Amino acid sequence: MARADSGSALCGTCGGIIGVRSASYCSNACRQRAYRDRQKTSWTGESAIGGMLTQLSSFLGRAEELVELRRLLRTARLLTLTGPPGVGKTRLAVELAKQEERSRRCEVTLVDLAAAEGDLSAVGVPDDDRERLLVVDNCEHLLDTCIPVLGALLLRHPKLRILATSREVLRVPGEVVHAMSGLPLPATDRIADHLRADAVRLFVDRARAVVPGLRLTEDNARVIGAICTELDGLPLAIELAARLAQTFPLTEVRDNLNAHLCALTSGWRTAHPRHQSWHQAVTWSYELLTPAQRSMFRRISVLPGGVLAEVAAAVATDGTETTSVVLDQLMALEAKSLITAHRSGRLRMPAPIRHYAHERLTEASEQKQTYDRLADWLTRLAEPLGRASATPPPDVLHRLAAERPTIEHVLTRLHDDDRQLLLAGTVFLVDMLERRPSHRTRAMLRSALDNTRVDSPYREIALRGATVLAAWFCDLTEMRRLAAQWTASDLLGRLLLGLASTRRVVLSPTTGAVDADAVTTAGWLGDVPWHERPWEELTLAAELADRLLPVLRAGGPSARLRGTIRAAAVIALSGGDHELADRHCTDMLRSDGDLTDEDFAHAVTCLGLSAAGIGRLSRAVQLLSYAEAAGSPLLDRPWWRDRVEAVRMAAVGVLPRETLVSAAAAGRALDRAQALAFALEHRQQRTPETARDDVLSQRERDVVALLAEGFTNRQIAARMHLSVRTVETHVRNIRTELGLRSRAHVAAWSAQHGSGDASTPVMRLAH
Repeated sequence: MARADSGSALCGTCGGIIGVRSASYCSNACRQRAYRDRQKTSWTGESAIGGMLTQLSSFLGRAEELVELRRLLRTARLLTLTGPPGVGKTRLAVELAKQEERSRRCEVTLVDLAAAEGDLSAVGVPDDDRERLLVVDNCEHLLDTCIPVLGALLLRHPKLRILATSREVLRVPGEVVHAMSGLPLPATDRIADHLRADAVRLFVDRARAVVPGLRLTEDNARVIGAICTELDGLPLAIELAARLAQTFPLTEVRDNLNAHLCALTSGWRTAHPRHQSWHQAVTWSYELLTPAQRSMFRRISVLPGGVLAEVAAAVATDGTETTSVVLDQLMALEAKSLITAHRSGRLRMPAPIRHYAHERLTEASEQKQTYDRLADWLTRLAEPLGRASATPPPDVLHRLAAERPTIEHVLTRLHDDDRQLLLAGTVFLVDMLERRPSHRTRAMLRSALDNTRVDSPYREIALRGATVLAAWFCDLTEMRRLAAQWTASDLLGRLLLGLASTRRVVLSPTTGAVDADAVTTAGWLGDVPWHERPWEELTLAAELADRLLPVLRAGGPSARLRGTIRAAAVIALSGGDHELADRHCTDMLRSDGDLTDEDFAHAVTCLGLSAAGIGRLSRAVQLLSYAEAAGSPLLDRPWWRDRVEAVRMAAVGVLPRETLVSAAAAGRALDRAQALAFALEHRQQRTPETARDDVLSQRERDVVALLAEGFTNRQIAARMHLSVRTVETHVRNIRTELGLRSRAHVAAWSAQHGSGDASTPVMRLAH
């Protein structure tokens, strides 16, 4: 072998002597040969433990993540990709490494620790001064041994960067963590959204490998979207499910996906065994858990609605474990990416992982005991509803609304159990709170009533719910049969009958005449003191008024119409929906020519209270001062007098004294015409050019911000804890206030005026 003297060096390729000490190669040919050797070594895996095969299938999605990760690699020496099993950490790391290698910024070495079996001797880099990227895949099972090795490499090689993949964060100084989640899912049912959704694109691409003629069409888009949604967008589960299209129709794959999950074993033969079936993919993580963590993992699989610490403690322990122990176990599962934090504030287990955990729960014979514990916890939470079914405590009802998916899941497991009645009745009350009763809830109530004791203390809440829904869906025979089994007030009975009758067509298709039953119902609706009625009757009356108003308006102005608007305003005010009450009062005042002095004073008083509820205290003081000066008879009644006094006290505590005195004096000085103009002033039609953000209430601005983000009415309702009907009313009012014709125009106006940032209202609502 040639020897170099003190003034020369050896060629890095052929070993020949180079006369210039600073050179690395004796010729350009040797330099090119060294480059080709490095390429071959990096990408065939000759320097890697077990090797890593070149990816032969297409890489879809995550374009924005790749851009962000390349940016992070410029500054981070250790970048870790984490996420649940099957989320695509390895594939994303390889794609990122390929981009780095193609840019010729550095040399890349790939190491797969899944095949290392504890031998980390090959995890190393040459002792030179070159920029290098070391990709270390599947660190989670060798954390204790690989972390010291990686730390030593970073200290020894200042120009080395490490890209690691692990289901658990490494937790070493200088580590930058990128948490991965499933691929984006379709935002709506439109085929255009399906074509843009990465999860759907991946499914179609992999399914076409086994069914070449498959295309995304209007007929199968929803089915494929449902499959991807049920799999939470996890790429491995989607790829395995897509291969089922070779054997089963897509609708059968969707309908039996839970059963098929355990049969998803058609992964690539060239893949690591843990990626050849879904069961093996999750088992890889399950076997790394301690016995206590495994028990927690299995038992919280009964919580499809998400995991809170108190619920986990109720279902997963026998009551002897402390809160800190439960929290430690949940944090360990979250650290290992088996559960993830959700924007709702709960921990959530991705659906495919939850199905695996549920299988383990069944294997351990813990299913019955766990569901009993969960049913007991939900029953204790819902007890106040059973004791006070006519007036459910609002805080309890909102708390249970958040548990609705879990309640429905438990109901499928309870048979011949009195707890069915209370839990099914709870789902009904949540439906009424959100103003979206369903046939599914009706079936739950019917099943509970048919399979439980007639003397159960929880039977009344289920009977009430079943009776109301029978009326809601116009099944008068069923309504009368159920109503005969419980004692209802005369008013509640009339509400049920009115609700059922308005389900019919109320306008004649030929003459347009108003249905006589609707007019009769409206006749007594306006005479009831709704502010004194219980919550259940208020909810039904609000729905009935909503159905009657369009019918009565079609028949022209009348005393029945004014009475129904008046009733609707009081109902909305009693239920705390101040914006809707404001809208109804304004509608009433617009028909001023037909209003009596009493109706006018009533509308102004109600409008003043709703203005206070919206937060416009100065306006409220002025309107209520006019009503007092005009001698409104409402102010002689305790309910109204107490609320006016509450507004006055609130104004004293908030408004400057000069503003308060001035507003009160201005209100007392108004005559009827001036009061009408002032009351309608804020509802005048505005143009987008003259509209200002300050014409909207805080809640309306919150709705605008979420609407600008592209949320649907139902999504906005869930975020703001409102009913869908209330959100629809807000959107209608916003369009009226701003003089805009559609939701798209509202979103555009929001962007133009800087009101489209949803972060502020969402953060406020979260607190």
